[in-house]
Amino acid sequence: MMDLDERRGAAADNLVEAFDLVRRHYGNARGGRRSFGTVEVAAVGHEVAFYNAVAALERDVTVSDVLGAVDWVESRGLAASVHLAGEADPVVGRELEAHGLLPAEERATVMVLDPIPPASAPPDQSVEAARTGGPELVEQWYTAMQATSRLRATFGRGFVADPDVRIGVAELAGEPVAAAMAMRTGSVLGVYAVATIERARRRGLGRAVTRAVIDAGVDAWQSRMAILQSSEMGRPLYRSMGFEEIGTITTFSRPAESG
Repeated sequence: MMDLDERRGAAADNLVEAFDLVRRHYGNARGGRRSFGTVEVAAVGHEVAFYNAVAALERDVTVSDVLGAVDWVESRGLAASVHLAGEADPVVGRELEAHGLLPAEERATVMVLDPIPPASAPPDQSVEAARTGGPELVEQWYTAMQATSRLRATFGRGFVADPDVRIGVAELAGEPVAAAMAMRTGSVLGVYAVATIERARRRGLGRAVTRAVIDAGVDAWQSRMAILQSSEMGRPLYRSMGFEEIGTITTFSRPAESG
């Protein structure tokens, strides 16, 4: 089992590599990967700032490195987002605001499952078993995600077919209504894009599909630790699954790209 700093480092690495995996498959020439001190940039080349990530996830990030990274992204004609760890010096956040990058209303909570416990049956036996896989499930995954054309372009078939990606879908009465995704870095599995259609919530589907992609990662990659970034609404679910809170991330972007 890793100590707290090691867990935070593993979670940060997985998040950066997740953005970079999207970048490699998205294929926009304006995207790119660079380092500025301890700040990592994985800019997808996307029209949405969130995906052009300036990852300031180390405790010792400096204002000059973060702003230098933002300038580099914006010099490529992209809107940037800064993902700032809660452990960073508060001066960094204040300087970002002074430069016109405003914080999102809600911070994400970084959570870890270490070690990943053995799989168990879902508590609600009325829930249909979640399925996991790759491109063969992508249309069902899009349906459960209520995917726009933008989301389909961001997470296309080539991305879903990557050996470091698994997607999961849970159904209710034969209809795909919940989805999740797992991406790996080494022995760490990141859980992303967990969603349940509103009419199907509170039935255990989010739990089932999250656990399914974790189990798929354990089977495919021998993953030993799972990480995710949770909203306030999702924290009780993930705590009930054994996840522990290890930090927070606040996302900053310019007002035109906020919300």
